[in-house]
Amino acid sequence: MSKLCLPKSVVVGIDGSQAAIRAARWAVREVAGTAASLRLLYCSELHPDANRKARSEMVAAAEKSVHDACRAIEALGQAVKIEVDMVEDHPLRALVEASESAQLLCIGNAGSGTPCGGGFGSTAAQLAQSAYCSLAVVRDEHHTDVTDDRSIVTLVDGSATDDAALEWGFDEANRRDAALVLTTAYRTGFDLQQKDSALLDHDRCMRAILDRYVLARGPRYPHVRVRTVTAFSTFVGYLTDHAASTQLAVISAQKTSEISQLFGASGAIALSHSDFSLLVVG
Repeated sequence: MSKLCLPKSVVVGIDGSQAAIRAARWAVREVAGTAASLRLLYCSELHPDANRKARSEMVAAAEKSVHDACRAIEALGQAVKIEVDMVEDHPLRALVEASESAQLLCIGNAGSGTPCGGGFGSTAAQLAQSAYCSLAVVRDEHHTDVTDDRSIVTLVDGSATDDAALEWGFDEANRRDAALVLTTAYRTGFDLQQKDSALLDHDRCMRAILDRYVLARGPRYPHVRVRTVTAFSTFVGYLTDHAASTQLAVISAQKTSEISQLFGASGAIALSHSDFSLLVVG
């Protein structure tokens, strides 16, 4: 007899903050209409010598955080299966461990660790490198519960890492009723200093790749509006220029150079006048 394979859950890290509430609300669409559960994970690390009062306070804080998150989820009016897990452990360690059995790990950016140079919290920056599954860093307050006409932007480059990013990009555009922008970009600014003939050849090659991707996946997603762009900039540069029209940026975890830019100083410019969320596809 074959075993029944249950779908992996979507894990949301909650800590009582409004950022965590936004992440929980954002994650609802990931599981709505599916058999997957939404797992709310509260984690806090106590000192080994913590007394009974400190432990009671931690439990009370955890219960309130869970209650607030559940109430926010229920207010969306979508039927989802909710699981709750309260763990006494360092948040980063607990989230990484939870990612081993999850299809997606969601965290709110504000309050997730101390701010780092790129505007993302340090927890988000570390999870982008260490999570075992895809990671959503939720910043956007607009598309959690109202119609959002901004696009989902997915970075591709013609490599084997594109497949997973494309699947996530099309799926997110489909479930959020959003336009999808498939874009290529240069890895660094130095790449833009090539001869014009080399840049034109690169542009033609990338356009052919984008057209092939749309032809291959478009029929599976007839309701997704797709636009292709060969950006004459880095991915961070494109997001900076199109921050107002972007609700979610999708990028493969294998694109380490571009991720470093997003979490570094150059990413601060793209983040400073925007609230788009980030999906790192693992």
